[in-house]
Amino acid sequence: MDHVVYNNLIIEPEQFISWIRANIDIENSLPEDIEHDLEDINRVIASAKREADLILQRDEDYFRDEETDPIIIPEDIKQWVFEKAARDYFMRLNSLIQQSISGGETLQVQTQVDWSKLYKHRKLIVG
Repeated sequence: MDHVVYNNLIIEPEQFISWIRANIDIENSLPEDIEHDLEDINRVIASAKREADLILQRDEDYFRDEETDPIIIPEDIKQWVFEKAARDYFMRLNSLIQQSISGGETLQVQTQVDWSKLYKHRKLIVG
């Protein structure tokens, strides 16, 4: 299997943080030092890109208009990767919060990922 999304979708931690601030209504719950949490942010981004590749099962040719054109990852796949990475990041934060605060305070974040963004791009394997 090719790692097309993993190798070709570039998401910088700063871009991910900006996306969270613009798209998720929990600004007050973000860690003050989120900019210093780069290792975990890079980890959840990489994991989401790998999972997209596992679901899609596509090679590089699917993402090109012509053989010589650069690979372009569709916006709905990018959006899915952002959503999946954000979900995983906040699940990690919830785990840390539950370990450090008595009373089990948690962040309220959507726990389900909308898989439909990937389905139209998924390779159908008949066998």
